Amino acid sequence: MKGALLLLGTLAALLPGAALAVLTVDLGDPTTHEWTVTYRFEASGVGKTSMDVLPYDYDEMEILDTAPEKGGGQLKYEAINEGEAKKPKFRILLPNPLGPNERMKFRVVARMKDPEAYFLDVAKLNFLYSTGHEINVTLPEGYLPIYTNEAMELKWEKNRVVLSSAGGVLRPVVIFGRSCD
Repeated sequence: MKGALLLLGTLAALLPGAALAVLTVDLGDPTTHEWTVTYRFEASGVGKTSMDVLPYDYDEMEILDTAPEKGGGQLKYEAINEGEAKKPKFRILLPNPLGPNERMKFRVVARMKDPEAYFLDVAKLNFLYSTGHEINVTLPEGYLPIYTNEAMELKWEKNRVVLSSAGGVLRPVVIFGRSCD
């Protein structure tokens, strides 16, 4: 048995201008300390031209992809608030200002790396994450959950466990698991 999985997150408030956001976290090999997050946002607000995202303070964060839901190519983005704690790190630039009752759905795919947030600790795997959004977490291959502190949907996708929890409420999320080996 390789060990257990601990997912601990404190949920923060939704980002301003985000009427809807869903996160999908894909935990990779814990020895790399890396994971990938896909955010699905819905921006709204008359005249809105951008949206600030990723208010995290991990060692490394890199945007891999930004695209509107209905096509139209990549969205541009810029780095902001460098070196400032707990502030958004990227600004996604919308192609046109939003009009009345107009919404724009888009996705942001980012790679995160931080040995203090995702690591192996003797007999358990640890992942610490914060969000106020709906979240779906895909465990590394070979790991199963054994405890959560709230009701979570569990499903199998491509031989990996995916746990899902609704967002929007400020609360910690705790998941324990163990290796199948």
